[in-house]
Amino acid sequence: MDSKPAPIPERVSVTDQLHSSPWKALPMVQAVRPWSVADLHVPASDRFSIAVMLSGPVQLGSKKGQGWASSAFLPGDVGMTAPGKDLRLRWNLLSPEAMETIHIDIPPVAFQDFADEENISNAPQLDQLDVLARPDPFLTMIAASMVRARRNGLGELFAQSTRHMIIAHLLDIGQADQETYRMTSHRVRSVTNYMRERLSEPLSLDDLARQASMSRFHFLRVFRESTGKTPHQFLTELRINAARQALERGDDTIALVGRRCGFTNPSHFSAAFRRFCGCSPAQYRKMIRSG
Repeated sequence: MDSKPAPIPERVSVTDQLHSSPWKALPMVQAVRPWSVADLHVPASDRFSIAVMLSGPVQLGSKKGQGWASSAFLPGDVGMTAPGKDLRLRWNLLSPEAMETIHIDIPPVAFQDFADEENISNAPQLDQLDVLARPDPFLTMIAASMVRARRNGLGELFAQSTRHMIIAHLLDIGQADQETYRMTSHRVRSVTNYMRERLSEPLSLDDLARQASMSRFHFLRVFRESTGKTPHQFLTELRINAARQALERGDDTIALVGRRCGFTNPSHFSAAFRRFCGCSPAQYRKMIRSG
């Protein structure tokens, strides 16, 4: 059970600040949006679109059928949309800071031209790169450099070379993801089993990455893409579910239940439980047993 995001205000931003680049090879828009948005329709484009988050963390939602897929969209994250995809988005600001994003559009033919020039025979399809939110330090660095370049008046040569770097990076990610998909399913499953068997132990990101035989960054990205949650969120959810079962079925004290489920102290346990379940552990036990 995911913790519920704060309600999204119905006010749609009317004070967005937009700054466009003059580059033909690499169109870019810098957007500063100070409001949460309840429902925004983004028409399909004939280009591959990249959104890079520079500041202002949000809870981001994308319309999927009758419901919404949701993910945290944090500074350093990117979202990517394949050509021809119609979007319905919403976001809820998680801090007083405005959301600042860089939007980059690249025509599909540029990917094909690059693959042909570099003799890349197994280039991924662009829809394989489509993602709501994922961390990408390289694209974040590139986006920040594009902002500085625009301010300093750099020209088309900068845009062309930067586009090549972005395409090379994305094709590299796509090829790695194809291999990752084949090899990570059992690794992620082994990590989630490892979590379940050690709920009472203090598990760090390093511990979990070692179990998966991956670097910290690679493990974090793969785990979030596979499960839709960060390792910390997934582990906390496992612990909360185990605590709920213990509160429903046993008579151990609240403090003992929390310790056995991996919470370092009663206040930490109570805060996490309330965030997920909307009430304290004591209130939950009373509610279950009185019902």
